[in-house]
Amino acid sequence: MAKSQELSRIPPPYVPWKSFTGFLEALKKTAIPQRIDRSVMGGMSGSTKSQMLAALRFLGLIAEDGTRTESLVGLVEAVGVPDLWKQVLPDIVAEKYGDIIGSDIDLDSGTAQQLVERFRIGGKVEGSALRKAVAFYLMAQASAGVKLSPHFTVKGSRVGTASSKPRNKPPADKNGSKGGDNEPERKPAAKGMVRLPFVLPTKGECWIEIPATITGAEWGMISSYIGSWINLNG
Repeated sequence: MAKSQELSRIPPPYVPWKSFTGFLEALKKTAIPQRIDRSVMGGMSGSTKSQMLAALRFLGLIAEDGTRTESLVGLVEAVGVPDLWKQVLPDIVAEKYGDIIGSDIDLDSGTAQQLVERFRIGGKVEGSALRKAVAFYLMAQASAGVKLSPHFTVKGSRVGTASSKPRNKPPADKNGSKGGDNEPERKPAAKGMVRLPFVLPTKGECWIEIPATITGAEWGMISSYIGSWINLNG
């Protein structure tokens, strides 16, 4: 019972999705240790290492003492193999997020605010961690090929974390990059547009912006244009 209560205190992952998949890719290229600890996380910052370990525990990929699980082995094997990835990842996400998402939100038509509320209440996260936790969940589902409500979007840095106080920007380092967890600053989608996130297993986190009122015929034109561009430049 004590172990169950301890696991329940682990927050939903809010490590950057690209860092998470990059870590899995690194394990596939080398070897999966019997125990996962900070020493196998390369050049990650201390805070990212902590977030990574918490994410691995939440998702059932490592035990409390860091011992790897069969789920981790299976997920690492699926990295870079799209069909296998889309078989393995959805089950992990559905099981581990079940208590957070609950049954009172329609994943086909729910709103971003409803999703944020579920993470705030069920996941017990607030502030920037709340936004990042929702973003991780959406990226995981998109990567798994799971179709969710078109209203589940993370626009800028303030979605679901409204505050009357402006946030101070972290200082830039000598190379001009910003502090924090090294995530690039993302501007909100332009007016009348929606941003759709997805993940390419070998290229990481990507986005595409399309008009909110786009039709099937218009998307066909865009798809044809992109296909032509790839054929010319691939």
